[in-house]
Amino acid sequence: MQQEVLIIGFVWPEPNSSGAGTRMMQLIELFQEQNWNITFASAAADSEFMFDVTSIGVKKFLLLSMTLVLILLYKN
Repeated sequence: MQQEVLIIGFVWPEPNSSGAGTRMMQLIELFQEQNWNITFASAAADSEFMFDVTSIGVKKFLLLSMTLVLILLYKN
């Protein structure tokens, strides 16, 4: 059975704009090396600086609201 990981980001990774974006891409690469299925989810709009995670096989999921996500996480 293949492992799955869901990464929820406030923004999409921007490795050319921030250290946080670079680190996120390193973490995605680490999970890929271990053959995990990765989904990256965010409520942020696309930007010109964001990395297209789908280009490296990561599923992209647009959240309707980060508030809703936080409510669901804390409820369970």
